[in-house]
Amino acid sequence: MLAGFCVAYFNTLGKIDTHLRNSATHQAGQVAQYISFISAANPEKALVKELTHTLHSNRLSPSPLTEPSSIRVYNSVADLFIKKPKSTDSPEYYRQKLEAGSSPNGFYRHNQSIATDHHGVWNIEVILDKAQMEKKLNQELVKQFITVLICCTLIFSLIFLLMKRSLVKAIVETEIAKHTLDNMEEGVVVIDNNDKILNYNQMFIKLTGISEELLTKEGFKVHQLVDDSSKMRSLVREQLRINQRWCGELQIKRGSDEPIPAKVSISIVRNNVNRVAAFVIVINNLTKQKTREKQLEQLAYFDPLTTLANRASFDLRLKHEVDVCRRLDRKLCILFIDLDKFKTVNDTLGHECGDQVLKIIAKRFRTRLRNTDTLARIGGDEFTVILPDLDGNGGFEKLGRELITLAGSAIRLDQRDVFLGASIGAAIFPDDATHVINLLKLADAAMYRAKSQGRNQIVFHHSEHCIDCSEQKSVAHELQQAIYKNELQLVYQAKINMRTGNIEGYEALLRWKRDNNLVAPAKFLRIAEERGLINQVDRWVIRAGIQQLKSWHTRFRDDISLAINISSIQFYDAELIPFLGSEVHRAKLDPAKIEIEIKESTLCQDEQRAAKTIRSLKRLGVKVVIDDFGTGYSSIGCLGKLPIDCLKIDQSFVSNIKEEQNDQTVAKTVISLAKSLGIDVVAEGVERKLQETVIKDLGCQLAQGYLFSRPLPAKQIERELESVYEVHA
Repeated sequence: MLAGFCVAYFNTLGKIDTHLRNSATHQAGQVAQYISFISAANPEKALVKELTHTLHSNRLSPSPLTEPSSIRVYNSVADLFIKKPKSTDSPEYYRQKLEAGSSPNGFYRHNQSIATDHHGVWNIEVILDKAQMEKKLNQELVKQFITVLICCTLIFSLIFLLMKRSLVKAIVETEIAKHTLDNMEEGVVVIDNNDKILNYNQMFIKLTGISEELLTKEGFKVHQLVDDSSKMRSLVREQLRINQRWCGELQIKRGSDEPIPAKVSISIVRNNVNRVAAFVIVINNLTKQKTREKQLEQLAYFDPLTTLANRASFDLRLKHEVDVCRRLDRKLCILFIDLDKFKTVNDTLGHECGDQVLKIIAKRFRTRLRNTDTLARIGGDEFTVILPDLDGNGGFEKLGRELITLAGSAIRLDQRDVFLGASIGAAIFPDDATHVINLLKLADAAMYRAKSQGRNQIVFHHSEHCIDCSEQKSVAHELQQAIYKNELQLVYQAKINMRTGNIEGYEALLRWKRDNNLVAPAKFLRIAEERGLINQVDRWVIRAGIQQLKSWHTRFRDDISLAINISSIQFYDAELIPFLGSEVHRAKLDPAKIEIEIKESTLCQDEQRAAKTIRSLKRLGVKVVIDDFGTGYSSIGCLGKLPIDCLKIDQSFVSNIKEEQNDQTVAKTVISLAKSLGIDVVAEGVERKLQETVIKDLGCQLAQGYLFSRPLPAKQIERELESVYEVHA
């Protein structure tokens, strides 16, 4: 603006003559117009008088730039010479100059003629003072310059103030952003299209182990931190082009140190014309997470004491080996090994010595078996072995006897020799069974026969049956009659909130008296499974349990819950959901007060079908509880995928939880994992106050066991409820 004014100023001064000519022409035109106007209405004397008065009184409009120094108006009759007030020269001076036919120095002269109808031709001369015009021009330009200067100053001041505020705001925001960036737990780096580093935070330096000097060094590229960088870059670029974002796990190099696992996300930053300006890379260190996952996997698939495969790993391997043998038409043998006299070692020498014995036995067994064989510890002193494609049944028996010999060899503990033995049960695929679960059950039963026959021997299933066939048929027939005549019984064990001491609900447990003698559930339920009666038994339990719960809701409170155990066969039965739904609807019960308990092993039989059944149960509204959890059947990872409501920690972990550090570790892990997934945890088999204290300290609030209540008949439960609740009228 100021520069433009200066250019205009010099242009104006350079055209002073043009301004003089325009001003003189304007003044002469004014006089000529006035003479033309008054000449028709006035005689000559009156015209001269009027014209003289008008010129002296300055009634004509002046030039916009300057007034004339003098005006001469004359004709053949009159000669008027008017000196303007601001002129310093006398009329005679101008007249002499004019009569001499020349313009005075420093003045501009302009002549103009006008012809009138009554007074002839009038001549008009206008004399302009150049100095006056230059002065007025300078004054006018100075005013304009000052105005422009003031405006420029105000504008520049406003711009400076706004820029200062914006700059301060930008600095503050930059400092906040930098502080935030440097305090993030993730490493952050910003690069341009050429992989040049534009910005980074301190965590990025810490994660990568690279010095700031190297980061800012010419030629360093971020992709050098990743193995197989060319392949990675190609993949990332393609994903960014399609999705505008990429996220995945990579191994980040750390100089000479081991690479670290990291979750890396890359996002595109675009400029105001929607072009890619930069890439923001966020790196999250997964080392702790991966270590935790590895620990969980170790707990899920390996025995923490002996490092052998656990039940979950054993079941997966057995299923795989059975499939292979079925496809190749080969035999497979399962050995179920139980150590003899191990309880005596635990009781006399303590659990630490018992653990040492288990480690030594496991090591001995492992050295004898082939790489293709699978050795697992599935319980306290119980081991299982999978022997695929051994040389006939004689080869299976020979190996079993060798394992018995290894178990019976002296073990040196506390400067004394300890002697154990081993009872082994064996079952052969496909001779004895074709289903994985049945195969293991038969080997287990054969192991008990080995113990009953004197221990320290191997017994095959096909040599004898666990129960005589005729006796088994008799038991099955009587069981069927008991179901029909409603002679089975349910007892109920309370589930206690250890924090409040309140009863949270009950678990229904099945009992059967045969000839006034109580038959062990494990015995008659196994017969029920083998004879195809288990669904009838389970349905009786479901129906009786729901009827009892309805009675309690009617007489007492409707917030009492009941857990009902069902077998794996019933769980996978397609009629379970319709039957259960019908019974709940008939009793008009809130389904959320019913808990269906399934054993952990049931989940592994068919994970897809198990997930489908659990979701169907949840849609029905009932709760799902996993019983005997922690024995190693299921994958811990599957818990987050299934809508499970509660886990029951197996009593084998609770019984010696104070003394057994491994049991504490497993229990603590299960409780922590369940809490993170929003799943309740119940500790089973709590019999001593010390067990309750440890369980509570580990974060478990719910428990069952003889410490709180034994399984009781319904009538005794009702007497207890009457003492707590007001009976409904």
